[in-house]
Amino acid sequence: MKITRVKINGYRGLSEKEIFFDNGINVIYGENESGKSTILNFIENTLYAGVYENLEDNRPWFSSYFSGELDLKVNNNILSFNREFSKSLSITKLDDGATFVFDKNRTYNPSDFLPFSREVFNEISIINFSKDFNKIKNVNSLNEYLLSIIFSSDYFDSNKILINLDKEKNEIGTDRMSNKELGLINKDILFLEKSIDSTNFDLLIKRKEEILSDLENDLKIEEDKISHENNNIIHKKLLERDYLSSRIHNFKSSKLLFCIIEIFSFVFAIFGLIKSIKVLTLLSSIIFIAFLLVLVLNIKYNNRLLEQINNLNNDIELYLKNNKNIDSYEINILKNKIFNLRQEIEIQKEARDENNNYKLRILDKKKMRQELLDKRELIIQLMDIIDISQKSVIKKLLGDISKSTSFYLNKLTNGKYKRVIFDSDMLIKVYEEKKSSLHRS
Repeated sequence: MKITRVKINGYRGLSEKEIFFDNGINVIYGENESGKSTILNFIENTLYAGVYENLEDNRPWFSSYFSGELDLKVNNNILSFNREFSKSLSITKLDDGATFVFDKNRTYNPSDFLPFSREVFNEISIINFSKDFNKIKNVNSLNEYLLSIIFSSDYFDSNKILINLDKEKNEIGTDRMSNKELGLINKDILFLEKSIDSTNFDLLIKRKEEILSDLENDLKIEEDKISHENNNIIHKKLLERDYLSSRIHNFKSSKLLFCIIEIFSFVFAIFGLIKSIKVLTLLSSIIFIAFLLVLVLNIKYNNRLLEQINNLNNDIELYLKNNKNIDSYEINILKNKIFNLRQEIEIQKEARDENNNYKLRILDKKKMRQELLDKRELIIQLMDIIDISQKSVIKKLLGDISKSTSFYLNKLTNGKYKRVIFDSDMLIKVYEEKKSSLHRS
């Protein structure tokens, strides 16, 4: 009897869980309350519970589907159990497609499909290492228990099982066997532990990031300082340009007045000539010439101011252009320090990540080692179980044979030979009735 597949649609805390069992040993392991016992209880109730048996305590917590499937190999036949708990059960023989449906009109009897009872199943089908195997007193139960852990055949050969288990145990090896699985994993762990750098990278990176933050603050202060100086220089030039522009604007205002005075003085000079008023002509001529000279001088001065403004504009533009990407000596030093420090931090982070990767790989290797140790311990316990069970079966069977043989031998020899005992080496010890001599064959 081999369970090949379990599908839980909804049962207690499990839902939409499908498990395929391989040939050999299948171990269900996990944290407390992770659902190990739930799987075992689901298997038991799927195989043995009545169609309308009250299983309300097992209703799913997170699903509305209280059902599941189970595939079982029995005597070269594969049975597929499809159960909706407390409602219906159908069993299909996958080899010929025959289907049996159980409901209120047809009662389900597990013994029609399964080789042993629910009590025997609970006793022998699930390997539970907390169980006291000495409590299994029924010889048939022991025999069925041994049958339930056969790996690759449908007949019972406990010696073959012990040989296979011993071979598997030797393949795992021990910590000191360098060419076996455990030894190779230990080698990897030692190599990885030697590769780990003991430097506290997090502390080192934190300190360098603090220094980097200080340098960045210094750089900002220095840039603000340079920017302020540059702004002051440009501001002075702009003020000077604005002052000159205001002078030109004032000249334009006064030029109109000069032109009006020139016109009036010219008119009065002509009028004086016509009327022969020498004083008026002389004064008007002097005023005309004087303001004409002033106007000419102002025009020259205005042109010179315009030239100065153009020079200032060129200076401002050139200054902005030349100082846009030019840093001071102090700023360049700070930028170089910041660049180098950032590179160092990146290198330290890469080293930290690599170190953490080593640590994670060590954890994985240790987990693999523990799994192998658990597997090895499981194999050793299985070997002990099989050995104890085998001896118990043999002892029981030989005891039964000895009793029946002693009875008939006593009759055949008219009481000369009273007792026959088969020892563990299958040697027969025959005891006479009164003598202490022992005939061994």
